[in-house]
Amino acid sequence: MAIIRRFILYITLIALLLVAATFAYNNSAVVSIDLWITQFEDVPISIAFVLIFSLGWIFGLFTVGVVLIRTTSDRRKLRRKLRAVELEIDNIRRRPLQDAD
Repeated sequence: MAIIRRFILYITLIALLLVAATFAYNNSAVVSIDLWITQFEDVPISIAFVLIFSLGWIFGLFTVGVVLIRTTSDRRKLRRKLRAVELEIDNIRRRPLQDAD
């Protein structure tokens, strides 16, 4: 099963490289990129596409990381509250019963 997965991974990587090479070959024009702070001139479209895609991927990883950290923090708080409530329930169960006289 691992061999099949590895084979599929290699085939996918080769296909992606071929698509990227075809894209770079067919789009050899240059563009100018203005980022408010600085301006890049004469950047090939394929390089601009890869850079923007990479920046988007990094931003996505950052936002997912923030959400995971927040979720982990919430879980930690909930576990502390659960322990406190369990202790309180155990203390209530151990109390002697009051007669209703």
